[in-house]
Amino acid sequence: MSARPRTRSGAKRESEHPDLAEYRKKRDFARTPEPASSKRPSKKSAEPRFVVQMHRASHLHFDFRLEAGGTLKSWAVPKGPSMDPADKRLAMRVEDHPLAYANFEGQIPVGNYGAGQVIVWDAGTYGLFEGEDPAREIERGSVKLVMHGKKLRGNFALVKIRARDGSHNAWLLIKEADKFAKPGETRDDRSVLTKRTLDDVADDPRAKTWHSNRAASGSRPKLARPAPVPATVEIKRPEKVLFPKDRYTKADLAAYYEAVAETMLPYLAGRPLSLQRYPDGIDGPSFFEKNVGRGAPDWLKTAVVAGSEDGASVRYIVCDDRQTLAYLANLAAITLHVWTSRVGSLDEPDFVFFDLDPGDKCPLRRLAAVALRLRDLLVEIGLRPLVKSSGGSGLHVLVPLGPGYDYEVVKTFGEIVARRMVEVMPDDVSLERSTRRRPAEAVYFDFVQIGRGKTMVAPYSVRASEGAPVSMPLEWHEIERASKSRAHDARSLFLTWTIKTAPASLRRRGDAWKGALRRPRSLESAVKALRSKWR
Repeated sequence: MSARPRTRSGAKRESEHPDLAEYRKKRDFARTPEPASSKRPSKKSAEPRFVVQMHRASHLHFDFRLEAGGTLKSWAVPKGPSMDPADKRLAMRVEDHPLAYANFEGQIPVGNYGAGQVIVWDAGTYGLFEGEDPAREIERGSVKLVMHGKKLRGNFALVKIRARDGSHNAWLLIKEADKFAKPGETRDDRSVLTKRTLDDVADDPRAKTWHSNRAASGSRPKLARPAPVPATVEIKRPEKVLFPKDRYTKADLAAYYEAVAETMLPYLAGRPLSLQRYPDGIDGPSFFEKNVGRGAPDWLKTAVVAGSEDGASVRYIVCDDRQTLAYLANLAAITLHVWTSRVGSLDEPDFVFFDLDPGDKCPLRRLAAVALRLRDLLVEIGLRPLVKSSGGSGLHVLVPLGPGYDYEVVKTFGEIVARRMVEVMPDDVSLERSTRRRPAEAVYFDFVQIGRGKTMVAPYSVRASEGAPVSMPLEWHEIERASKSRAHDARSLFLTWTIKTAPASLRRRGDAWKGALRRPRSLESAVKALRSKWR
């Protein structure tokens, strides 16, 4: 079926276009390079334009945009358009974008709505093979398109549906069976404008000053308004400096937690939180907070936990979503400490936690050697340990557990492992809690943190020290490499991951613990192996 557009979409002055109000509301144009409102950036054409942008933000998706009614009508397509007629792609209608957005490609800085990388995956013109006006057909909920792109060609149907959850913005994007159809086609994920990939954009050496296809300014945008975060949260005093030497602000803290939210949240979900707050920055007074403070929003998820020594209950925050992370950043809660058990089974920890804390004169290679020996001991009895930097000077080693073990059982197991470590590495490992009595060259092996109400620094949490390091999940080969280091202590290694560098590192390497907490191990079989091997 051939087609040509019968009319061109009507245009209004973009600076006054009411359909762009939601777009402008979500963005601070002093902080993001996205176009606010501008004239059409390209030559006039007999047909309206379309663009498909590949967008890696909190999750990878594609933005399908049609020029209609003076703006780009837009849909988020999680799996991306397909040239295979068998694929029916879900497309969620989102806010209209200005016409200038058709050429946007680059980096939306962290802390902004949609932070991440964008490339122009496909672009071209389109026509209708049913109807006269694209905007009118969209309003009717069914659009028959002829795409003239570099990747998308031929007939497509864009049809509004009623989603299972009752939402009214769900559509399907379907390729029609025609001569352009390509069943089973392998997707090309390069930009049609620059041939770059999303990783190329992320790794651009000009990233500090270059954010889009417009010229670099070389200067950091001034914070004119609160940092864009989930709509229900306002970051008050975003310019407040929390890390004086590094000049990192509360807005930077919020931006970091927004950037790592998708990866971090599974490690927070369901766990009571203790907050380490620094309202005047890391050089000022700080305090731990367990009880939810006054004025907490109604939507904040909490858990009331009884059982403290004085009989009082504590109402903890439970962080299951992005807006709670943003709320915590607004509180200047720099470091987040989590329970080792979850709401609903608070008496049953779901992992064993060992804290390896090096003395002042303990070199990095010794700390790494102790961690590797611990790994080997745990592997010998059938367990699969994980490792992360504490974000301070030590290492945390964890073993995911299946259900059914109370804290006493897990603590007893931890103590047996700790004493075995002293036996095999007597000159390197100490169980002495007193820092005055503990050898400064040794690693303090802390198993006492196993217990109801005991906490650990959450994976990806920021630490309140110079450089703003984060507690980073690591691969064991990184610890093996550290065991050969000549560094006097671990801080130089751990400063590899900060609020500035960790998001990009996470994009490149992925989550070192991905899926690990969903593969718990049996403690019974480990104890049996322990008894047979360590008699």
